[in-house]
Amino acid sequence: MLTRFSQSSSSRFGLFGCIVVLKRNGEDGSVFKINYETVRIGKNDATLDIRVQNDAVSPIHCLLEVNQDTKKSEIRTRDELS
Repeated sequence: MLTRFSQSSSSRFGLFGCIVVLKRNGEDGSVFKINYETVRIGKNDATLDIRVQNDAVSPIHCLLEVNQDTKKSEIRTRDELS
């Protein structure tokens, strides 16, 4: 699974933008709105904001954090979370 992060002021993309899942053929798949400053991504945990069912994804795979002041995003990987 590949993801693309985009930011837009439009409400259809969420407050801070959205994550679009790219299908293997390159077409857009599911869209996840980013409405919170922190989004937890991983698998098999009901507390996650986005769950991915893939063996390559760890239980808490990464965090997407948006700086409220600058509106810039930062992705922290599972290694950085340990």
